[in-house]
Amino acid sequence: SMRSDLDALLRRVETAALRVLDCERITVFLNEPLANDLLSRLATGGREIRTPADRGIAGAAFREGHMINVENAQADPRFYNAIDQQTGFRTRSLLTVPLRGIHNETIGVLQLLNKRDGVFTDTDEELALTLGSLTGITLQRQILFDHYREKQRIEHDLQLARNIQRSLLPQTSPHIPGF
Repeated sequence: SMRSDLDALLRRVETAALRVLDCERITVFLNEPLANDLLSRLATGGREIRTPADRGIAGAAFREGHMINVENAQADPRFYNAIDQQTGFRTRSLLTVPLRGIHNETIGVLQLLNKRDGVFTDTDEELALTLGSLTGITLQRQILFDHYREKQRIEHDLQLARNIQRSLLPQTSPHIPGF
């Protein structure tokens, strides 16, 4: 299924990011406009994370549309501590990149947590931007494809309903003597 294709792809992004950027965790958040939330589509450790789109560093990168590199998350006033409290994880350093779709609109964020050896460097920023642009476009294409497939399924169901309805109607006009 496409869902598992996307999951497999995101896992590859995760593996590459953890290795190349030498950090402890990665989260890919997608915007949920109706809830005004960012919801994790992928998170190292597996549990779903939901964060308000108007709070935290992820929210700031999403709204402002540019990368944010934070050396000490706990000291940053924008840091949204609730997730660490829920998960028991302690965020030290954070590199957050907006994810853009096909029309350059921001659709979510890629967040890298806890550089193992110090803080995220200029090189890390370059790598994260590249990874972010690939991830954004791939996610967007997948989402559009899923919508298209759902639309096809609905069209198919409607056509089926039309055919059934037609088969219930008499084929010829009824013949009534003297009429």
